[in-house]
Amino acid sequence: MKVFKIGVIAASLLLPLYAAAHDGECVERDAAITHIETVESAISGARFVGNPRKDKGGDFEKDNLLGKALAAKSYVMDHKYSDAISKLDDIITKVTSLLDAPKEKVDAYDGEYIVDMTIEAMYCVGDLQ
Repeated sequence: MKVFKIGVIAASLLLPLYAAAHDGECVERDAAITHIETVESAISGARFVGNPRKDKGGDFEKDNLLGKALAAKSYVMDHKYSDAISKLDDIITKVTSLLDAPKEKVDAYDGEYIVDMTIEAMYCVGDLQ
């Protein structure tokens, strides 16, 4: 997980460069919704690990994250872009905590992919503000 933490730190340092290069490519709500749907697909396809006999198993985490993505999409449809960004940030925070857990909670590759797609979605929604 130390490698992932270093990757997250490096990615956060590169975000301003990405934002400069991004150059407002999302100018319509449909593009932002498509990005959020990509996040939903990444979450749906991810391998979450948990004890199915307990409430907070892998399915719980997946459903929780899908709910956040759905809420973000609804906020975009309602022109509440800062709320959508907040929900997307919640996804990143939760997936990062799952990746940092002592026992595996989400496949590392899948978790990093969710974070990457969510960052892209955040920038796209930010372009609409």
